Amino acid sequence: MTNRHLLPSVFKKKSENECKTTLVIGYNEGLILTCQKGAVVIDPSLSKTHLGHNTLGENTFLTKDLPTFSLDIKFQSIVSLNTLHLHKDLHLILRQIQKHLLEEATLYFPLAPDPRITSFLELKEWSAYTKEATFQIRSRADVEDAALFAPFITTMIEEKTEHLPFYSKQTLKAYLFEQLNLLTDLADSKLDQAVRELAELLYINHDEDQVLTVSTPWILLTLSNDPDLL
Repeated sequence: MTNRHLLPSVFKKKSENECKTTLVIGYNEGLILTCQKGAVVIDPSLSKTHLGHNTLGENTFLTKDLPTFSLDIKFQSIVSLNTLHLHKDLHLILRQIQKHLLEEATLYFPLAPDPRITSFLELKEWSAYTKEATFQIRSRADVEDAALFAPFITTMIEEKTEHLPFYSKQTLKAYLFEQLNLLTDLADSKLDQAVRELAELLYINHDEDQVLTVSTPWILLTLSNDPDLL
């Protein structure tokens, strides 16, 4: 669900008259649909680039290692949503972005899951499944240090909190399934069990007929190689 919907307002669809060469870092269907047709999308997952090629064929999908990717083109716009927080080599990725950027890059990613999700994953029953997974929490300082590694002309970092509304337990479970699939090594019946238990935990003392909100701290990182943009 979060791959298509719940996009931050910064990625709302722009004017059809605004034609820019765009690079999307990380497969995110909702984000790709906000871009002009003909965008280039890179992702380290071969299965995701194949999926994009089959479903969104008006764009170009390439399987690339993000810290080392190299393309024979520079882009006016580079965007990424909910991808870079899972990579340890953020500073290397930002350096490659700087090399491929003509104007402005907009990178949006969570610093951490909702605190209730973090607390749940720290329980003894589930903590073993995060030791080898991509579960991590970044700080603003981590992001600032990574951005300083690349010589952008201007860098702007904003901390935001996204409040995601869920109107049913079913939609919440879809969101939690995606989150736990990213943050843990849980699979199959164990993943399903964790999703059910976490959903019940979030609904404790909450009326199921009322909207449930999950809040997550995010970083909006705006980077520019054009001195006239910022």
